[in-house]
Amino acid sequence: SAPPLIVAAALAALGARAVSGELPLVARRASATVRRPIGLLCLAFLVFGAISMSWGHHFKTSIAALGEVVLSAGSALVLHSALPRRIPSWAMKLAAIGLALGCLTIISELSTGMAFRTQLGVRSYVFIFKRSVTAMLVLFWPIAIWLWISGKRPVAVALFVLFAIAIWFAGSSAAAMGLAGGLAVAVLGEAAIRVLPAHVVDRLHFAHADQRIDVWLSFGEVVKRRPIGGAGFGVSSRMAQEPVAQEVPEERRVMLGAWHSHNGYLQLWAETGLVGAAIAGATLVLLALGIAALPPAAGIAAAAVIGSAAAIMLVGHGIWQGWWSAVLGIAAFWIARLSTSARMPTP
Repeated sequence: SAPPLIVAAALAALGARAVSGELPLVARRASATVRRPIGLLCLAFLVFGAISMSWGHHFKTSIAALGEVVLSAGSALVLHSALPRRIPSWAMKLAAIGLALGCLTIISELSTGMAFRTQLGVRSYVFIFKRSVTAMLVLFWPIAIWLWISGKRPVAVALFVLFAIAIWFAGSSAAAMGLAGGLAVAVLGEAAIRVLPAHVVDRLHFAHADQRIDVWLSFGEVVKRRPIGGAGFGVSSRMAQEPVAQEVPEERRVMLGAWHSHNGYLQLWAETGLVGAAIAGATLVLLALGIAALPPAAGIAAAAVIGSAAAIMLVGHGIWQGWWSAVLGIAAFWIARLSTSARMPTP
């Protein structure tokens, strides 16, 4: 639901600016953001991704993946450009309440055998909430840190505990890794070990580790054979049908049909090669430098989000999915507002 929601929000924000005759302001803000060095690198990656589709062999799959990224990330840019830099405290409180309700929904559903979803006749698989807690994890950090700097520290701690319990119920190893990674970045050394709940640590093992390693080895063979430009943007889901699959040793071909590489970094390299990896690496360097210049609270939130996202990408299920781009975009939006609010928290 994240992509349609963020698109709807962007359209609403644009509509509000249009009614007040301020669309030129939105355009100037968006242009200023894109023309920053990190914005130009992001554009360069998207352009190269589009070019790489010319040597892939599943154009519809590639264009669909690129479209999901552009639509979700573009909507986040529109929101950032159209909405005020400062937000009222009730908005952050509402976000915290929403996150808490999400946790309680997951816990209650899974503890009752998905009774409510079963009654509604919708999907009720036990793993249905894994993606939900992964999305919530990225948004957790700016919300929790805003609560912390606003003097609501017991609420922030309670929200963390509630969220950790929701992750435990959901059985998401990716979200557990992400929570641990974000926490390790947000706090220092041994303090992270003392604060992190033991039951979360117990969940940090890879799910289906042997199968994941086989998938990684298979996609690694693609990297070896297409090291510079990759196999083409977004083709991981069809890698078994790509011509490069015939160049992979037979014992490694089966796992090319695993739909994706189960590792975001490997997926990026397999699809866009050294060129895409170099652009992405340069973007991360600029991102790190930008975080260093943020006010402390916003910097911690940004670092925690990146720590969580980086851990999730180690075992993530496809980095070009629209919901993932949308959630990262919304996290960036909140952190930008936190950067402003952190200087003078509103009561």
